[in-house]
Amino acid sequence: TSPPLYSRKDRRVLMSLDMSDETTKNAKDVRPDDMDTGISWIKPVGKGRFFYCSLGHNNHLTWNRPVLEHYLAGIQYALGDFKVDDTSLEIMTNDSMPQARESDESVRTKAESPVIKKWTEADEEGMKIEFMTIDGIMVHEKDPAKQPQPKIVTAGAASCDEKVGSAPSDAVVLFDGTEESLKNWTDVKGKPTKWKLVDGALESVDKAGYIQSKQKFGSCQLHVEWASPSKVKGNGQGRGNSGVFLMGYEVQVLDSFNNETYPDGQAGALYGRKKPLVNASRRPGQWQSYDIIFHRPVFDDSGQVVKKATFTVLHNGVLIQDHLVLSGGTGWRGPHSISEYQVHADALPIQLQDHGNPVRFRNIWVRPLED
Repeated sequence: TSPPLYSRKDRRVLMSLDMSDETTKNAKDVRPDDMDTGISWIKPVGKGRFFYCSLGHNNHLTWNRPVLEHYLAGIQYALGDFKVDDTSLEIMTNDSMPQARESDESVRTKAESPVIKKWTEADEEGMKIEFMTIDGIMVHEKDPAKQPQPKIVTAGAASCDEKVGSAPSDAVVLFDGTEESLKNWTDVKGKPTKWKLVDGALESVDKAGYIQSKQKFGSCQLHVEWASPSKVKGNGQGRGNSGVFLMGYEVQVLDSFNNETYPDGQAGALYGRKKPLVNASRRPGQWQSYDIIFHRPVFDDSGQVVKKATFTVLHNGVLIQDHLVLSGGTGWRGPHSISEYQVHADALPIQLQDHGNPVRFRNIWVRPLED
């Protein structure tokens, strides 16, 4: 033909072959001398419109959603139902390529995360097979180049009252009961802490103040074990009181075994903001654990929070905070008020509270997480 069937001249090319691919260059009827082989195009012809596509004629090539949507768009154009710019172009851009009309399902999928796409293809016997991709990766994809295997992490050993456990292989160990790990902590002014090392545990000292990790963290998984005094003294907030602070947001530590207090101040509460789903407290003196999944808040340039912090907390293996979106700060503002969000750095030390009670801590480790 003149111009050649695959030329860009006098037509709007929608799709072309990759002529840098050796298999494509050597395929039958391909014109490698053109180095630009259009296989789908549109053009106005008199008062009508022409749509051409040579993607293939076998069911296994054409019977899938993206190809069918392409044909649908071309047919709509040829019928005059789909108005697009059909002037010829030497170079195509994504913006100039017409798209098929989207179904309501497609629009909903785009608004969601992850992006899920579904289609069907027919096998050699004509049987329809369903396919799905999630964020561009095929379900049950085996090719490691497309879906890499997860990183291998060696799990740590669980603790019991008699024996302390260990951290996962990829964790940052902040305290393991040794004098050396005690050096990972300072007071809030950066000076050596006055807290005591007692039988492999870190024990708070009255009036010694908060302690904080030298290393700073943002979003993270935090494991910490704690025990209130075995000898019960006081009641309510005065009994085995301490706290675990991530970026200043407090997960309350308290002897809440048969000890009534305001619900948003008991063990496992996001202090002043959210009571725990249940009270999973053990007896005074017994070791307890918090496993906390924390995602930090994000602030804009004006200091306004644009993404709130979230907490998931397990107390002794029991879920007590289920992906809680934190509505504000947890700082004390009187008997019936609490602080709001205040802009802060993207990474801060983890802090443990001195509240006047000799609460002990052990087996503290962190796994940093992506925001």
